[in-house]
Amino acid sequence: MGTVVLYASKTGFTKKYAEWIAKGLKCQAIPLDKVDQAAIDQAEVIVFGGGIYAGRINGLKKMQKYLAKWSNKKFIVFATGAGSEQTEEVERVKSSNLSQNQDIPFFYFRSGLNYEKMGFKDKLMMKCFVTILKKQKNKSEADQKALEAMEKSYDVCDQAKIKDLINCVNRV
Repeated sequence: MGTVVLYASKTGFTKKYAEWIAKGLKCQAIPLDKVDQAAIDQAEVIVFGGGIYAGRINGLKKMQKYLAKWSNKKFIVFATGAGSEQTEEVERVKSSNLSQNQDIPFFYFRSGLNYEKMGFKDKLMMKCFVTILKKQKNKSEADQKALEAMEKSYDVCDQAKIKDLINCVNRV
C-alpha cells in the first residue's frame, strides 16, 4: 500500500508535522504546490495537512477539487493550529471544513505561532485579535493565558501526537 503526505504550510508547523508523519509512514511529504502526479498515482492513501487560519484549513479547498479525481484513494486530513485541543473546538474546525457526508478521518495537532514567518495580513489579524483580548474586561484565566501566549512566537509541536494518525493509516 502506497501512502503520500501532502501539506500546505505558511509558517512551518504543518511542514514539521507532515515530515514527522511521512517518516513514520516511510513515505514522501510533498508541499501542495509541488504535487507530484506520479506519487499520487502510486498512492492508495493520501494524508493532507494544513494550518488553520480564521477557522479554515489552509489548502483544503484545493485538495477537495482533487477528491473526485482521486475517488479510489483513502483520504485523511490533519490540521495544525495555535488553538486548544478541546473536543468542541476541534469538532467545530472539522465540521466547518469537511462535509458531514464525507467519511474522512480528521486529526488536529496543536502547533504554535511564528510571527517571524507570518505574512503581513496574518500578523495584522493577530495584532487586532490580541488588542481586542487586551481590552476585554473581566477576562477569564483561560483568556489571560491565551492572550499571553499570543503576544509572542512559540512552538508546542509534539511528535508523539501523530501516533493515532499513523495507526489510522496502518489500519487502511
